[in-house]
Amino acid sequence: MLRSGGLCACQITTVLDLAPSTVSSHLGELRTAGFVTERKEGRWVHYRLCKPPGIPALLSVVWRQLEDDPQRAADARLLQQLRAIPVEELCSVSLDLDKLAIRREAVVTSGG
Repeated sequence: MLRSGGLCACQITTVLDLAPSTVSSHLGELRTAGFVTERKEGRWVHYRLCKPPGIPALLSVVWRQLEDDPQRAADARLLQQLRAIPVEELCSVSLDLDKLAIRREAVVTSGG
């Protein structure tokens, strides 16, 4: 998600459809590991991908593996819609996509 630019924690939470505390915990781990940086702006915390030595090469392997993943593609499309909405508006509706007339795509994956 952060590959295309920084995001507010609420945007990440909305895309992942997880509890804010879960997302915050994971982002904290990524920050501690040096993968992301955070910047506080009022009530919101924005995260950006870091590029410490060796990390871009490692992530390029991961991104190649995820390139054709249907869930990743659906999340990218949802994120594109969310980037068009001011963070304040997203938070004002308690991250409820229905109130923003946005529908989460159903992703069909093949069973394994």
